[in-house]
Amino acid sequence: PLLQGSCQQSLIEFFQIFVGKNVKGMSFEDTFKVLTSQPLDELPKQSIINLAKCIAGICIKSDSESRENSVKKFSNDIQCGDNPTKHLALLCLGELGQQLDISTSSNLKELILSCFGGEQEDIKMAAAYALGHLAVGNMPLYLPIISQAVNTTTQHPHQYFLFVALKEMIQIHANMNLEFVEYTDNVLPGLIAHCKSEEEGVRSMVSECIGALLVMHGERIIVSLLNVLQNPDDKYSRRTILTSIRHFLSR
Repeated sequence: PLLQGSCQQSLIEFFQIFVGKNVKGMSFEDTFKVLTSQPLDELPKQSIINLAKCIAGICIKSDSESRENSVKKFSNDIQCGDNPTKHLALLCLGELGQQLDISTSSNLKELILSCFGGEQEDIKMAAAYALGHLAVGNMPLYLPIISQAVNTTTQHPHQYFLFVALKEMIQIHANMNLEFVEYTDNVLPGLIAHCKSEEEGVRSMVSECIGALLVMHGERIIVSLLNVLQNPDDKYSRRTILTSIRHFLSR
C-alpha cells in the first residue's frame, strides 16, 4: 500500500494489463469493485493516494461508457458518501482527470469547488489536489479558477486551497516535462506579489510553485526573482524566494 515510484507504476500497469485483456475474475467491473470496496478508515494518506492511482489506471483502460459511469459514481460519492469515501472519490477524479479530459461530466467543476466550503480539512485538501490534477487535463477550463489564488485585487475566500491546487498543477507540469511556458506570465506576477503574504502557509505554497517554475523556465523568471531579492526591507519576499531556490536545487 505504500509503494511509490517505479514499483507503484508497475502495480498500476499490472492491473491495466489484466483489465485490458478482460481476464476472467479481473475484468474492469471485477477489479473496480474490489478496489473501490476497500476499507478506508484506517488507511494512511499515501495508501489512499496509491489506491486512487490504481483505480484511475484501470478507468483509463476501460471503455468510454464504463469510464463515464465511474465518474458518475465518484461524483455521487462526493455528494453522498462518508468522509473517507469522499476523500477517495476526489483523488480518483484528480488522477483520472490529469490523464484524460473528463470535464464533459456535468457539474464536476462546481462539485469540486463546493468541497472547499466544508469543515473537514482532509476533504478540502483532497479537493485542491483534485482541482490541480484536473487542470492538467483541461487548462483552459480550470486555470482561470485556480489563478484566482494569485489575484492581487481580491482575496478568494478559499485562497489557500487554490494555492494548493496551483502547486499541484505546476509540479505535475515540471515532473512530467509538460509545456507550461504559455501560462508562466499568467501566474508569476501574482506569485511574486504573494511572496510577502503574512500567512506562512501561503508563502510555503508560493515557494513551491516558484521552485517548480525555476525547473521548467528558470531563464525566463530568474530576473524577476533577483529584483525581489534586491529589496533588503522585504524580508518575507526575500525568504520566500530563497526557499523557492532551495526547492529548485533539491529536485
